[in-house]
Amino acid sequence: MSDPDESTDGPASAREVLTDREYLAVFAASALSWFGDSAARAAVIALVYLRTESPIASAAAFAISYLPWLGIGAVLSAITERHSYRKIMILSDLIRMGIMVALAVFGGLPVAGLIGLLFVSALLSPPFDSARSALLPGSCRASGMSPP
Repeated sequence: MSDPDESTDGPASAREVLTDREYLAVFAASALSWFGDSAARAAVIALVYLRTESPIASAAAFAISYLPWLGIGAVLSAITERHSYRKIMILSDLIRMGIMVALAVFGGLPVAGLIGLLFVSALLSPPFDSARSALLPGSCRASGMSPP
């Protein structure tokens, strides 16, 4: 029977995970990115609805924001494997931020342009999430914890 005090191979507690600075940085970046994506998606969908007064057009904008996950997202995630995970995360978020700033500045774009920019922004979610998923086990191993 093993010693119960010897829990080096067991799962890490929430306190151990949240005290790891590297994990906390990745977690914070991921949460901020998720919040920004959701807020931007909601803003564009609301803008499409205000412009067209069509629930179908706003539903199409919502659906298009998830379309990259059905095909091209897998290809982009595979490309992520060839580059630095942190650079991929930072670059994809900076590009998405630039797209959303462009939408805010040039809000008078036609509805097709708004939906197109939303699609391009959504294309960068799969590489970000792939890089984050690949980076998390490494940060856990570096701190001596087993991955969650």
